[in-house]
Amino acid sequence: SIDICWVPGHTGVPGNELADREAKRAIIEGSSTQELLPRCLVHPLPATKPVLCAYHRAQISTIIATSWHASPRYYCVNRHLPEPSLKRLRRIIPMLPRKLLMVLVYLITDHNPLCSHLHCIGKATDKLCSSCCHSPETTDHYLLHCQTHNAARLTLAMQCSIPVCHLTLKAFFSHPKRLAALFRCVNDTA
Repeated sequence: SIDICWVPGHTGVPGNELADREAKRAIIEGSSTQELLPRCLVHPLPATKPVLCAYHRAQISTIIATSWHASPRYYCVNRHLPEPSLKRLRRIIPMLPRKLLMVLVYLITDHNPLCSHLHCIGKATDKLCSSCCHSPETTDHYLLHCQTHNAARLTLAMQCSIPVCHLTLKAFFSHPKRLAALFRCVNDTA
């Protein structure tokens, strides 16, 4: 039979000293063979509920990440919104009203009512910007390059404390506090 009792560590108790030596030997030489173990230790210990939940959460996260990276939309979204920014943005998304959330998704995914996307889905005859007629009307062009919106872009840059020459979509999406200024700009130029 085996008796288990608490013994203060390193007090010279012969059984404790032997247990210390055997533990150190097991670290160096490896564990005992299954034949030498007591029967109650031969089978693996059952996993606890929190361990199983953590394991399944990790598996699901891996599947989601793999699927997302293989998605055709990954490149487009990642171009505007790198992973660290996405993690920050996830915190404020639940707080956004539905209308602003839709605008944000339009801007990030390029699935929006701008000519470039409308042309891709057969709802516009031309990709060119309807305001300046110089370039395809993409999210980048609309917010960062269209001559028609220069005044709104300057106001946006000042509100976000970003020089106009350094304006990028990542600059807005990577700082959730700048989103309010971006939403005002979209509202003023729509």
